[in-house]
Amino acid sequence: MMLILNQHFHPNGKSERVDKTRIGLFFGEGEPEAEVLAVLAGPMDLEIPAGAPNHRIDFRYELKTDSQIVSYLPHMHLRGKQMSFTAVHPDGRREVLLHVPEFDFNWQTFYYPEEPKLLPRGTVIEVVAHFDNSADNLDNPDPNQDVGWGLDATDEMMFGVIELIEVGPRTASAETTADE
Repeated sequence: MMLILNQHFHPNGKSERVDKTRIGLFFGEGEPEAEVLAVLAGPMDLEIPAGAPNHRIDFRYELKTDSQIVSYLPHMHLRGKQMSFTAVHPDGRREVLLHVPEFDFNWQTFYYPEEPKLLPRGTVIEVVAHFDNSADNLDNPDPNQDVGWGLDATDEMMFGVIELIEVGPRTASAETTADE
């Protein structure tokens, strides 16, 4: 089991900062029905040009096995504009899994399909994000600067988190690529 806690702290002008984070865990009885894996589909070398109003970044993740997709989480920072998840099936058919047309940094949430989405091994999940690094983006801390990947909210990230359950045999390897 692994627990990941990702927090973003922001200065508030006070010299004293106290972290009051608490976590409550409840363990169920018996064995879990399945193991849910989290895939972070996104590049760590992104760069968004200064002033760009609609900069596109693509990332692809190939499923190693037949998988049930149980949730999606778009994750970007202040310049994030929109994100979509599209399945490209082995036969070439394309299927939009999730489209978030108006991403809001202050409202990042998991999206759960009504039923887990079964996708065959070899399906490529394309994650496409658009960023607004222009002066028209009122949340943009500095539209005159190129921005790269980083942990601070004033930096940027692009992760399409995909939670899945593997339900078939795995292939030897999977290929991921990042395009900007």
